[in-house]
Amino acid sequence: MLASWIGGIIPFMSQTPPPPPPMRVEPLEYADPRRRGRPGILTAVGVISTVLGLYSMMLSCGGLGQAALYQMGSRTVTTPSATQPPIPIPPPVQLERINSQQRRVVMNALSGQLQLSQARQAMLDKLLMQAGDQMFSSSPLTEAIVSADVSQSGRLPGVNGEAGNDYFIITSGRIEIADDHAVFSPIRGDTVRVYSDPMATQSAVVTSTVTYSATTMISPKFAPNAPAMLYGIESLLHLLLALLLLVGGIVVLASTGRGRGLHLTYAWIKIPLAILTAITYVWMRNTSSGLWTVGPVTLMGTSLIVVWSILEAFAACIYPVALLLVMRSATARDYYTQTVR
Repeated sequence: MLASWIGGIIPFMSQTPPPPPPMRVEPLEYADPRRRGRPGILTAVGVISTVLGLYSMMLSCGGLGQAALYQMGSRTVTTPSATQPPIPIPPPVQLERINSQQRRVVMNALSGQLQLSQARQAMLDKLLMQAGDQMFSSSPLTEAIVSADVSQSGRLPGVNGEAGNDYFIITSGRIEIADDHAVFSPIRGDTVRVYSDPMATQSAVVTSTVTYSATTMISPKFAPNAPAMLYGIESLLHLLLALLLLVGGIVVLASTGRGRGLHLTYAWIKIPLAILTAITYVWMRNTSSGLWTVGPVTLMGTSLIVVWSILEAFAACIYPVALLLVMRSATARDYYTQTVR
């Protein structure tokens, strides 16, 4: 009986227990060693491009408005046609301010300093009849007194081979004499003008009274509409570039692969366009407002506009040049070739 009991236990103890069920294994996700975060310099580029793009869009809209104003202003300037009938001016009342003997004294004194033609002597005689007492108030009037009263005299440069106007600077003002008219500009009082033809239009014969100096420069006039139209086209291009910069900044912040190409395109176009816009702006301001005329004051105004335009072009090129340096660096190339898809 004992043997049977032991024989029953031994087979039971020799049996191997069943193995436990297998454990569920979750797959491990290993990070791509090439995957890196966006460099800080590119984050800064994205933020700056977004802000600067919005700001540049506003500036470009202002440039379009400025070009439109210059365009409308140039169209409001009308030039009388050659067939326009002249406006008759009644002949001046011929009242002798000084007598013929005194006029001859003045004419001899002034002719001694400049060789006056017969036509210009006749115009000087008419001018003396109108304003001789304003020019020379000394009594008695002699050639020595008249000559001493003249501080400067000369002949202005002519146009198209014609002789320029003769001028005399005297104590009471300035005398300018041409073949068909003469002008006296007193220090105090109204300007006196006389003409060879009493019915001639004032706009046809009166020329600007200008004192020429060594610093005088005459520059050619251009059509006033052309620079305004060109400046408007360039402002429109700047607006499109600002939109491109805005989109490029957003794309960089979104870590997509086109951010580098958009910024490089913007930079390569912006630099020459900024330089061209500065040149066009100077052209537009000068031709529209008449700054490229004769005289030191207007030349100073032109110089200020040129300097301001150069500074604006330099400032506009700073960020595009910085973008070329950043986007062509090894950091940006590695990020966009290995990390960003």
